Amino acid sequence: MSTGTKKDWSVARRWPRYKVDLRLKVTLPQKPGAAGRNFTFGQGSDVSEGGMAAYIPSELNVGEVVGIEFVLPYSKETISLRAEVRNRNGFRYGLEYVLISEAHQALMRKSLQTLALMH
Repeated sequence: MSTGTKKDWSVARRWPRYKVDLRLKVTLPQKPGAAGRNFTFGQGSDVSEGGMAAYIPSELNVGEVVGIEFVLPYSKETISLRAEVRNRNGFRYGLEYVLISEAHQALMRKSLQTLALMH
């Protein structure tokens, strides 16, 4: 039985999240001795300027870094970035962006602001 207090994540979030379904191309970390393709496809959701939740049908560990590519709604440009696995529950991962270009960050901000106006 837990005696701790429940964390209020709505206050702890640094950026607002947007309910979006995104098809992701995920470049996986290279595993020693692994052969074959090093990418898979996944589904992103709960997108923010700093990260997203993603279903990725691969075994990833907290702390590993993956490459992700996606196109946001109301945009035609592919956003490519690197993201660190911050948490996981089965194949659902919490990703935090760790390497994103200023141009892609600006594009993401603009697309997410457009989404906010649409909802």
